[in-house]
Amino acid sequence: MGGAEMTEFERDISRQAEEWALKPGRAHLLPIMNFAPPGTPAVGDPAERYRPPAPRVFDPEQLVDYALTIGCHCGHQTELIGGNVAKLIAQAGRVSFQHLLTTLTCGGCGGSPNTISVVRECDRGLRDAPKQTFEAPMCGRYTFTKSVDEIRSLFGFHNSPNLEPRYNIAPSQMAPAIAMVDDAPKLGMLKWGLIPSWAKDAKIGFSNINARVETVAEKPAFRSAFKVRHCLILADGFYEWEPEGKPKQPWRFTLPDGRAFAFAGLWEKWKDPAGETITSFTIITREPYRDVAPVHNRSPIILEPEAYVDWLTCQTTEPTSYLGVKQYEGPLRAYKVSPAVNNAKNNDHPGLIEPLKESIDVR
Repeated sequence: MGGAEMTEFERDISRQAEEWALKPGRAHLLPIMNFAPPGTPAVGDPAERYRPPAPRVFDPEQLVDYALTIGCHCGHQTELIGGNVAKLIAQAGRVSFQHLLTTLTCGGCGGSPNTISVVRECDRGLRDAPKQTFEAPMCGRYTFTKSVDEIRSLFGFHNSPNLEPRYNIAPSQMAPAIAMVDDAPKLGMLKWGLIPSWAKDAKIGFSNINARVETVAEKPAFRSAFKVRHCLILADGFYEWEPEGKPKQPWRFTLPDGRAFAFAGLWEKWKDPAGETITSFTIITREPYRDVAPVHNRSPIILEPEAYVDWLTCQTTEPTSYLGVKQYEGPLRAYKVSPAVNNAKNNDHPGLIEPLKESIDVR
């Protein structure tokens, strides 16, 4: 990247990736490992800070000489070395590091870890050792605290489900969404993490909490739903975390007036081996909004109210950064909240969205 010479670590990983990718009949079965050089800038212009990574693939047995450090927002860390690295990845299947994060549980807080750092085992402990860090996908938490009466006129549904205020919605949980049923918008509860109809295991949903707008029309997990199964994901705020610090500092982002809004989503139905039907969803993401960029490199797509009907009725399936419908492009209110939000396990109360006293609105 940027003409910089590759490090030995980069060459080693790249060589292994290329060897595996060249094996006949295997490349399409192996996952993509987002690999960016360790020298990628960590500060400055967001466009430089979040330079798109180059795709690579990996195999568990090729990682026995590497050490993994698994970190969580709560500050807890777990280190794995040698054969334990291959064992962990083998247990999770041949998956990306981002997916691996969603399958793990933090030993400190019981929530989901958010980073995996990879370093050669022989370099472990060296201050300047080349390493690569993988982050859990965005958007990973959000809120919806409005009542049914407050949102009925905005979203146009007619049924009357019971909705509880939610202050820390996390992947794999049930959350309110609106989809077209019998040509009318209906509000229901869907599971966060899209499970394609062809999936053999529901665990794939952990990898599909987000769909990048740049690739949503072509990814096997999303392309069918993108054509005919759009939905509105109800929200009034979402969380992101500063990239540095222990524990990492969470921020909450809302519209300036605090009103409810909808993320652009896709939904899918899947039957498990027992015959039970699970309806699940994913949130489509884009390049960060201006006020989110200092904290994170992606943002969930917020739709303008006039786009709701067109999105729900699938009037547009354009694979562009704008989806062919009007997105919100205005300012967002941004403020720090308590690190208590880092733990999603049995942790959903109004105090999570209260601003910290020293919080600064960066809008």
